[in-house]
This record gives sequence, structure tokens and C-alpha cells, in this order.
Amino acid sequence: MKTHTHRDGRSITASRAWIAFVVLLLCCVNAGTAQAQWEPEMRLTSAPDSSQSSGSFNALAVSGDTVHVVWADRRSGDWEIYYKRSVDDGVSWGDDVRISTNGKHILAYRPMASIAVSGSKVHVVWHNERTGEYEVYYRRSMDGGSTWDAEECLYCDVIRSWMPSIAAHGNTVHVAWADFRDGYLSSLYHIRSTDDGHTWSEARRLSGTAIAGYAQSARISVTDARVYVSWHYYFGGTWKASYTLSTDGGDTWWDENNPAGDPSGTDYLTIQQSYPYIYYLWSEKESSLWNLHYRHSTDAGLRWQQEGSLRLQQVGYLLYSYAAAGPVLHLAWRDEVNGLGVIRYSCSTDAGAQWGEFVEISPFDTGANFPTIARSGSTLHLVWTDYRDGAGEIYYRRNPTGNPVSVENDDVPLPADIVLEQNYPNPFSGSSSMRFTVPERSRAILTLHDPLGRTVATIGDREYEPGTHSARIDAAALPAGNYLCRLTCGGQMRTRMITVLR
Repeated sequence: MKTHTHRDGRSITASRAWIAFVVLLLCCVNAGTAQAQWEPEMRLTSAPDSSQSSGSFNALAVSGDTVHVVWADRRSGDWEIYYKRSVDDGVSWGDDVRISTNGKHILAYRPMASIAVSGSKVHVVWHNERTGEYEVYYRRSMDGGSTWDAEECLYCDVIRSWMPSIAAHGNTVHVAWADFRDGYLSSLYHIRSTDDGHTWSEARRLSGTAIAGYAQSARISVTDARVYVSWHYYFGGTWKASYTLSTDGGDTWWDENNPAGDPSGTDYLTIQQSYPYIYYLWSEKESSLWNLHYRHSTDAGLRWQQEGSLRLQQVGYLLYSYAAAGPVLHLAWRDEVNGLGVIRYSCSTDAGAQWGEFVEISPFDTGANFPTIARSGSTLHLVWTDYRDGAGEIYYRRNPTGNPVSVENDDVPLPADIVLEQNYPNPFSGSSSMRFTVPERSRAILTLHDPLGRTVATIGDREYEPGTHSARIDAAALPAGNYLCRLTCGGQMRTRMITVLR
């Protein structure tokens, strides 16, 4: 039998080479089959006027098998916010529920709703102009969308509060929006509730502290105590993306930043966390065409990979949405064919290094826009606005096997031993966040020591529930130098070196 020889002297037979070819062919067939698992589309709305979703402002949220969707439409003659849900992973859907009141017929910007879920708790925010000025409204359901508490105006006495975004983790809810209280330039503000939206903190200004500009379109990503808020702003004749980070649940915030090498012409920045992965995606204009750029970290932000680009070559504004599951990225975006919008999808299983084939989610000739994608377990969910019916309607598709469950990390078992992660950022001169994990309810002590072993500070000393927690290290009273951060819990000890700069 004919033999093929490698450069290192090893050989394989022709039959083994044939087997390898067959395996490769089967992999390609399976990849195509996986892409084809997108089920037929479903029309979710039948409004007599226009219905519009909110794109990456989070028009879609999933918790277990319950899928929640919000949108705005004018079936009543005014723009109102509507909601519906599926309790069987998107197979069937309930009735439309109107959750706003007294809308406005004509708006410069449609009342873009944003939704967040945490278990059975559902939170929705939107803006409206019912009083003659844009205001931010909020409503919540504590039973998975079955019943809703009364509508609440979060900010009603501020000039033009609009384009809010919401995120939730546990009992904590974060809301960010833009308003004009500081003059002709709009700024981004943030508020927080630690009791499921019953009470709220005072508003805190996030943008304009380091970079002046016309800020809008806030987006929030939250996991544990790490909260990202991103936005874009207009200044000096161009749009630029920006973000800020809190590592202590919103108590303190880092300076504004931009992940791009050249921040000019960057827009539509969105940040997602799928611990320990963090992703920055943004659109960037290059020679009159928009492309998608991204960076990622595989160690919770300690180190960042080089900037990459997915060359979508969009003439118009690039609207996209993505869902992260560890190293897997699911991307949906609006493309153009013969001047009409079409929703496309692609997947990367190696954090953006390579991308699969582009899949057409909507037909070519319908004029689709504003996609939102989400995942839960192995299922992908995608909604968008489609104009095939004369006016905008909300359409939906699902892929029940689209997300590899091997990378699903929402329910990763706790380790048997305590874990102390490296602080972020490090080195630092202001404050830094230290994450640690305890496997069971127990007392944990986090202390700081100088090079001689002397205790210089106690960062935390109390009972902790099982899971991952975050503690803040303040360098204000510490001289520059190296320190040892020590976690003691249940007879175990872990130590990390940190560095304070001046």
C-alpha cells in the first residue's frame, strides 16, 4: 500500500489519509448543519401601525426557558412600549402587554425600550415626551412578567433625559441615560438600586469628566461588582466611542477611555462580560465604510489581545448585536442588499480570531433593521424589525442548538477550595478590585501586608455566601511599593502580590 512520509520520518498510509479526509468532510457537513438549525421565523406583532425594536439597547432578555421582548409601536395612535414573553424557550408566545401609558405621537427618537432580567425579576426602561420634555420611565415585574408594578418616572425634572439602558444582577439594578442638565452638551448619568428598583441612588455623572462632547446611547454590562457603561459622543466634527468601569458595583468609577488605537471615527461601542472573558466591540469608519472592530481579554481584563477587525464594509451606519459565552461570540448585524436591510448572523468559537459563514436570518427584499441576539443554554434567540408588511413589525427566530453548551459558563460549579484572583487594575494608584471565591458560607478575611509581613490594612472580614465576591482596595493611604494581599478562609490561605504607584 502506498505510504506518505512526513519530514520528521513518521508515515501514514493512504487509507489513513483517506480517513482523515472523510473526518474533515463530516466536520464541514456538521458545521453547515449547525448553521442550518435556525428555525423558521415568527412574526411577533400585528400592529396596524409601525412597531420598532431597540437593537443593541437590549430589546431581548432571557432567563432559563423564559424569553422576554420589548418594543415600541403606534397601534394606539401614540408611541407606547409593549412587552411579550415565551415560557417555553421561544416555541410559543403569549399576548402583547402594554406597559407604558400616555405616549407621544411624534418623537424625534422613538421611545427605545431596554429590558433586563435577573431570575424572575424583569426591569424595563424607556424615554417619552408626554409632558413636552423627554423623561426616563421605569417599570418592573417581580414574577417573570405575569404582573407589573406601577409605572415610575425616574427623572422628570431634567432637560431632555433620553435613550436609557438597564442591566441587573441579583437585587441590584443599574440605569444609564443622557441628559442636558449641564448645558448644550449632553452627558451620561448613572443611578443604581440595590433593592430591585424600589429605591434609587442619586444620579452620578459619568461622561464629560475627562472628555467633553455630545454624549448619548448608553449601554450597560454588569456581572457581580464589575459594571461597564459605554456610549458615543460627538465632538470636533466626529463621533467617538467611550466607556467607563466600576469594579465595586457603582460606588466609584474609572476615568473615561476608548479601546481603539485611534479613537477618531469610532462609534456604537458595546461591552460584554462572560467571565473570565471580556469583549469590546465597536464600529469604525474607514474610507467612508463602516467595519466592526473588537478587542478581548481572557483573564478578566488583566491583559488584552490585539485589536481585530471583521470587515463588513457597510456604507451606512453599522447596527449590530452580539452575545458572548466564554470564547464563543454570536454576532447579528444589519447588512444591505440592493439598498434594503437584511439581518445576518455569524459565529466565532475562538474569541473572534476566526468567523464562520454568514447566515441570512431575514429575506433579502424586506428591509430589516435593529437586530438583538441573546442566548440561554444551547439556544440562540434573535429579534429584529422588519418592513415587509408595509410598516415595521417584530420578527423572531431561534436556533435551539446554536450555542455549544460546553462553553456555557453561567452555572459553573464552585471550586472545592478558595480562590483569590489577581487584582484589577494592577499596578494602580487610586483603587483596585480584588475578586475571590468561597465554596461555602464561611468567614473570610482579606488583609494587606507589607514586604516584612506586617498587616497594613484589613480589606474585608465577615461572613460570605458561597460564590464569587469583590473587594475594593484603596491606595490613598498606602506608600508606593509592593504588597501582599492575603485571603484566609476555612483553614486555607491564598496570597497575591499587588503594586501601588505614585
